[in-house]
Amino acid sequence: MKYRVAVYTNDTRFYFKFLNGIRGTRVKATFFTLDHPPAEKNFDLVVSTENLSSLAIDIPIMHVKREEINEDLIPKIISLAARKNTPKFTRMIIGIDPGTEIGLAVICDGMLLIAETSELNGLNKKLERYLLTFPSSEIRFRIGDQPTSVSELIFNKVFRYFKDDERVSFELVPEAFSNVSGGFISKSLSSDELAAYKIGQRTGKELNHPIPTNISLGRLKEIQKWSRELSNNQITLDTKLAASVALGELSIQEAIRIKERSIEDKQNASN
Repeated sequence: MKYRVAVYTNDTRFYFKFLNGIRGTRVKATFFTLDHPPAEKNFDLVVSTENLSSLAIDIPIMHVKREEINEDLIPKIISLAARKNTPKFTRMIIGIDPGTEIGLAVICDGMLLIAETSELNGLNKKLERYLLTFPSSEIRFRIGDQPTSVSELIFNKVFRYFKDDERVSFELVPEAFSNVSGGFISKSLSSDELAAYKIGQRTGKELNHPIPTNISLGRLKEIQKWSRELSNNQITLDTKLAASVALGELSIQEAIRIKERSIEDKQNASN
């Protein structure tokens, strides 16, 4: 299915950058200048460099700056455009089990549709794909509360990415007292997937704000040790970069590349 997007701007560089970003996706874009607004009935979404709050059309409008066009923008555009279509399900619950391997379970109207694992770096894109694949009127993320440091990181990462979607709510679910059985499906799931399924079956504390996060010195040292292992003892991340990794703002590989470039710049400056 193609999603029809009206790009409403006088910035031609924005438009061509946008076209490059949607190449190979399900988004089809049509360009409009500011003095020729798009026709409402022909599009699923309007994307514009201008604030169009006064534009009287009954479809979603997304305000985007040129520098905001990146790989994370396209899933958001598709998600907004897809809302014009009738949802397939009434309620989607996504259970998330924090850990080195993050367990995920997608439950729509009581049916387990997907159980798999994810790395932290690709988590939000995978979650976005679920929302697009199984359009639902209500979406609830249930995130396990253990281990605490990883749970807080995942909760905040997911919350910040999806908080503007009015269909979405967030729960922090206690894992210590689980009496939910995996039933017959438990034999076909890994331990991480089963844990995510059980988390999805339980209610937790609903939160509408990020969780304050304290990064321990031990966690920073752990990440710094990890950076040395991955770089054959050539790179040790500084505290600021290690904290960015701990908060999920950078992957360990991205942080190492930033540190490498910083070292190279200093060496070039001294030559």
